[in-house]
Amino acid sequence: MSYALITPIRNEIENMDSLFKNITSQTIQPVIWVIVDGNSTDGSFEYANTLAKKYNHPHKWIYVIKQKHYFRDKHPHLNFALAVWEGYEYAKWIAKKKKISLEYIGKVDASVKIPFNYFERLLLEFQENHRLGIASGVQYLVKDGKDIKYVSTYPYELPDTRLYRIQCIEDMGGFPITCSPDVVIVLRAINKGWKTKRVEDLPFYEYRVGGSKEGLKNGYISKGKAMYYLGYNPVLIVLNVFYYLSKKSKLGIWMFEGYVTSWMYEEEKIPDREIRKYFEKKRLKEIISLIFSK
Repeated sequence: MSYALITPIRNEIENMDSLFKNITSQTIQPVIWVIVDGNSTDGSFEYANTLAKKYNHPHKWIYVIKQKHYFRDKHPHLNFALAVWEGYEYAKWIAKKKKISLEYIGKVDASVKIPFNYFERLLLEFQENHRLGIASGVQYLVKDGKDIKYVSTYPYELPDTRLYRIQCIEDMGGFPITCSPDVVIVLRAINKGWKTKRVEDLPFYEYRVGGSKEGLKNGYISKGKAMYYLGYNPVLIVLNVFYYLSKKSKLGIWMFEGYVTSWMYEEEKIPDREIRKYFEKKRLKEIISLIFSK
């Protein structure tokens, strides 16, 4: 049950010690761990290399690399997707070079805390179902000393700290370089007949609200732009606005701003028509059914 891990980082020096503790204490450690630095300016790259040297015994298994390709003035999701893609390709190259048979590859962010048996549990899920393509645990947001469970009604939505069957990724032509790559890859997997699973009794903890690294406002404007790119039906955006307003939150307004800005400038949408069709029609029907079932 060999697997590799990818961690994209950008200015994560404050999380580096806990990140290395998370991974090096796993009951089943990855045979390859690729950390991809996306132009950090806080010393993350240098410190990650220092920690890698500490743990790279008796053999080298941690690789810290600089992101080679970078989009300028583009959606930040694209640069994140590029980082993961580069890490994925690099891990495969190392595996081939060292003649390591890789079956699975995972992604873990720098700002999370995972239990010591997290990836062992996910690997067992794959062993039980050979059509399982993607699996994750359940995400909790740690806020003001409280653990808030992230609950999603989306059938495609799995938390980002996940494990992939490499055969599944290859079946889709590799890791996608696109906005919202974590959403796109799950939908493509489902369309290809692969199974996905969220293991409900396997928690992990996130210490940062998704999309908030560059500030909540910019993060949710970017999220609105990504929703336009994926082909979200405008009704879904309006429903999101009302949902957040009911919670007395401005997040929906900022999301709406991003969506409308992309619409006004007629920005491009994802070429994958199956993805666009899902968000234009099927997802809207799912939400309406959910509303009327309450």
